[in-house]
Amino acid sequence: MTGAKLPFSFPVEVLQLPAGGRVYTLRADDQERADVAAELELVAVGRLIATVTLMPATGGGVEARARFEADITQTCVVTLQPLATTVNEEVIRHFTVPRRKAPTVSAGAKAPTDMDTSDGWIDPNEEVPDPIVDGCIDLGAMVVEELSLAIDPYPRAPGASFSDLGVSVSPPLPQSSSPFAALAGFRTAEPAQRRSKTRPKVRR
Repeated sequence: MTGAKLPFSFPVEVLQLPAGGRVYTLRADDQERADVAAELELVAVGRLIATVTLMPATGGGVEARARFEADITQTCVVTLQPLATTVNEEVIRHFTVPRRKAPTVSAGAKAPTDMDTSDGWIDPNEEVPDPIVDGCIDLGAMVVEELSLAIDPYPRAPGASFSDLGVSVSPPLPQSSSPFAALAGFRTAEPAQRRSKTRPKVRR
């Protein structure tokens, strides 16, 4: 998010989840939807609801399974008119308490080979889960982040075309005008030029 204040926040404590997990229902109010619309540069957000199931995972982590729906209004990139659409997504995210970063190994020193997590080492090739901050996960921030990834960055109304606006699209270059054809012509003409005894006139 771009600002310090999150447009939609729903923090929950996750360090002592029951074995069966917990289910949370989120519903953004009028002000929160307006803030989300401003954050994501949308015309409006008419509805934003989510159901999130949190399950304990190995190593003290948490698995979040979320399903969210949002009624949003964007601007058609062709007509510049409001375009209403509904986003319906299901996502799975993993969270864990952050571990210490591996210390920098100086030149010539032998790097430790034990990458066990109990020693605080992080394998640079492993997928890093999202952090659990102060024992909490902000489900609202997670939903807004997933919504930002799910919306169409270039929304276009059904049937809308730039040609309807009188904007012409340049036709593709003919085959003889392609860069590869020009290169082939140059390679064909090059030996003949080398065989020619005629020298160009030099302007003085």
